[in-house]
Amino acid sequence: MTTLAGMTAIHERTGLSRGRADAALKTLERAGLITLPTTGKKGIRRSLMRWSLLQAVRSKLTPKQSKVLERVLSKKKPILSGSDPDYQTTYSLIAKGVIEATDAAPGKPRFRPAQPEWGWLPHTLVDGFGQGDTPLARLRQIQDKRAIPLLMDCYRLANLAEDGSLPWQFVRQKFKRKEIYTRGHFTVWGFVSDGSTGTWEPLFTRFRGEDQDAASADLWRIFGALRGAGLVEYVGHIVEGLNEGAQALHAYALPNTGEEIERAVAMAADRVGRAMISDAKYEAAKTELGAYPWLCPVRSHVTNVELVGIVRPVHRPHTRMTAAWSRNFLSQCAEHTALFESLRENALKSAA
Repeated sequence: MTTLAGMTAIHERTGLSRGRADAALKTLERAGLITLPTTGKKGIRRSLMRWSLLQAVRSKLTPKQSKVLERVLSKKKPILSGSDPDYQTTYSLIAKGVIEATDAAPGKPRFRPAQPEWGWLPHTLVDGFGQGDTPLARLRQIQDKRAIPLLMDCYRLANLAEDGSLPWQFVRQKFKRKEIYTRGHFTVWGFVSDGSTGTWEPLFTRFRGEDQDAASADLWRIFGALRGAGLVEYVGHIVEGLNEGAQALHAYALPNTGEEIERAVAMAADRVGRAMISDAKYEAAKTELGAYPWLCPVRSHVTNVELVGIVRPVHRPHTRMTAAWSRNFLSQCAEHTALFESLRENALKSAA
């Protein structure tokens, strides 16, 4: 909630000139988003304004509402029941987003300041990896304010542990697919990139407008800029299907995306797929799909299999969610790579 960072930090992390950085800082102060600087033992410090208090200022509360808000904030005389004379006034403050009701037991405070929805961001999003311009500088250079909340929503809505990052129902890289050949318990599938698709809700809600075509062009332009800036990326995953409830089977990261261990799975899967099919079948798949496909053997009972590019922020926070993703997804990559290498050895022996 407090920071020692000031004009110099803004200049260094965003690439703004010192004059523009100082003007931006003063604009935040005038808007009431941060407090005026105070000097302490460690230097000049600023604080972020609580969102609920900022809402109160902007809502122009009545004297009665202001008095009740002070009472809630002070915690000295909390509102404990519906018989309290200030009880009804609190609901007008709830409607303004200033306070919220609690599930408190009898005799405990019934209301508290509105709580923020926390989002966890990595340090490297601010500092980068120590070379070149910082991620924040690239974000600013996009020069469209909608890029900032879009990137924040990519972090807020991501579920690394369950979905590998953003649920692919929200937005994904598409692939055309072809069932090429079944051998033993595995079917070799071919995949070729086929653009991107997404839904308005919940990721792209702010882009909606009366002109749907213009709105769609805008969102893909800005989303493409975030990708071009190295802030988000598509990471391929083999999934059970596109229906609700389908899960990812394993990573299949194409070159220059994802982690090295995820790319190793894709390389091993493609090599074994090539070993399991004839040149004629490979050429036929290319003709049908329009390009040489990426190959992956999948157990034959998984008939709705798809390759999807899951959106993932490039910079990831060190949280329990990230640790769970590492256990659930990354730790299994070596096992999948070993399986595909074993299948390739068997395919080569059979062909010898």
